[in-house]
Amino acid sequence: MTTTTYPKRTVRKPVGGFVFLTVEQLCLVWWAYRTRHIQLIDLRVWFAAHEMGARRCQLQPDQVPVYHPTELHRLVGGAGGEHLRASLRRLAAMGLLTWSHTQLTFATAPADVRGPHDLTGLHTMAHAIPNSHRRVPVPRQALRLIAGERKASVIATMLGHLLRCLYYREHHCHSGGWCKASWIAEVFGIHLRSVKAARQYLVEIGWLRTF
Repeated sequence: MTTTTYPKRTVRKPVGGFVFLTVEQLCLVWWAYRTRHIQLIDLRVWFAAHEMGARRCQLQPDQVPVYHPTELHRLVGGAGGEHLRASLRRLAAMGLLTWSHTQLTFATAPADVRGPHDLTGLHTMAHAIPNSHRRVPVPRQALRLIAGERKASVIATMLGHLLRCLYYREHHCHSGGWCKASWIAEVFGIHLRSVKAARQYLVEIGWLRTF
């Protein structure tokens, strides 16, 4: 029997650092988008807010972080203004993100979602992901790329590869593995053709390597 191997890479942290997001959090925000509780812009704002929080991780205990919509607009792009304020209101209404001038608070579990919702789709998605009770070391470069991305298929393809091919063990990030386009299409609820096109795009810009 022939066993196919794939290259792996191990580093203490990716260039630019990373943010820990749980599998549950990533499933939760995608589920909210797929079920139309939030819009694509809201999904991008959620990731942009995580990047903004990461930028302030080195503050001293006596320093108070300041979050300004202008910074959020630079990450997300587009019209900004009322569009971003409306996005923040939708995220807050779902309990996914609470924004204030000095604090960002994110949902960490389905119990944080506000209002009665059918969570069947969320649980189905989580069950399809191996090792679903873990943290994913999401590179900050990926956060910024998702924040500025306008195609849901590209975001889904990025998330699929992060969930299947990126782990944190013994204080190091380990990347590499198998991630079928058909698996992403099924789990994220998008067309297979869109996943394949998105993956080709991610290879072309250097975010993803295939072998």
